[in-house]
Amino acid sequence: QSTLQIGIFTYIRHIYADLQSALRVSKSVKDSPIFIVKDDYSAGDLKLLLLSNSIANYEIFTVKAVKGLEFKEVFVFDSNMTNNEKYIAYTRALVKLNVIKDLPTLTDRNESHIMQWIEDENIEE
Repeated sequence: QSTLQIGIFTYIRHIYADLQSALRVSKSVKDSPIFIVKDDYSAGDLKLLLLSNSIANYEIFTVKAVKGLEFKEVFVFDSNMTNNEKYIAYTRALVKLNVIKDLPTLTDRNESHIMQWIEDENIEE
């Protein structure tokens, strides 16, 4: 466990190698755990992982969606995030920041992109 200063008041309190390590802690969170991920693809991956671990009470935000919001405690999957995205995600925690280093890729990125394009095409017609 290490402590690293991110902003003026925010410190990384716990660093986990993977979701399994953090799940024990997230289950003890009083309110719904708040997870922050890089993008919608990562959110899909996390939803599948949480479902497979029988976790139903949670909230997932992307870095873009979480701007301006603050929470008592957050769990951030910082893999593939830029330094700026990490800063935005890390500073959403008011009291406790948990960083999880690895989020497995489960969804097919190409299929998701193609489906989004088809939906966009249908909207324009």
